[in-house]
Amino acid sequence: MSVLVYAAMALVVLALLIALVRIERGPSILDRAVATDVTTAAFVALIALLIAATGSAAYVPLLVVITLVGFLATVTIARFTSAEKAEESRILTAEEDAELTAREAEIDDDDAPVHGPDSPRVTGEMAALPVTRDDTPAVEDER
Repeated sequence: MSVLVYAAMALVVLALLIALVRIERGPSILDRAVATDVTTAAFVALIALLIAATGSAAYVPLLVVITLVGFLATVTIARFTSAEKAEESRILTAEEDAELTAREAEIDDDDAPVHGPDSPRVTGEMAALPVTRDDTPAVEDER
């Protein structure tokens, strides 16, 4: 069995070297991210083969930690290299910022919801109530 373990270790080391070359050459950040993930998987495979060769479970915590770090690194790289819209990835000029602030000021969150479940537009009560100057239904006095 030791011959098979050593042959597998040699193949994993070869894969590790190829992945390190891809990390160095690139050409893009995503190529490097995939190569980093392959490198992490190769380290995990080497530790698993070491556990198989020695028969000792002392390296299992190291195996778990490296696996978690590799997963988190991959997720982090994917998160920060996600495609953004061109207008979201640049700094606004003073004029653009003023225009955006003015547009946000026009929106008033204190207005009644247009599509709320109790809205007169939804329930159909709007036609029965007289309309005031600002197009809101007048409240009838219920005495």
